Amino acid sequence: MLALKLAPGSNLNGNVYVSNPLSPIVGSHSTEPGVPPQESQDRWFKSDLLRREVNLSELYELSQGELDLLMAETATIRSDPDSSRNNRGKFVVAGYVLELAKIISDRRANQSS
Repeated sequence: MLALKLAPGSNLNGNVYVSNPLSPIVGSHSTEPGVPPQESQDRWFKSDLLRREVNLSELYELSQGELDLLMAETATIRSDPDSSRNNRGKFVVAGYVLELAKIISDRRANQSS
């Protein structure tokens, strides 16, 4: 996976990239600007619905539709009693993803009203 770090307002292939105003902490010690350090750890969730792996720090950049799909998928994993026994790691990360996605979704809803 190739990751490019662009300055706010940078231009790449004709697209302008700006920092995300929904990120709660600006200037933290994380590798991504505006992402809290505990969310920048390598916590990956392999989403079947999005057909890719998603890092916790990427949740801020997802569209609301993608965030909704992740919330549905992770809620299903968390509500399955066998999921905790069969794949404890995925169960735990699904909990992190679900809770952070809810926070981001609520914050977006509050900012748009």
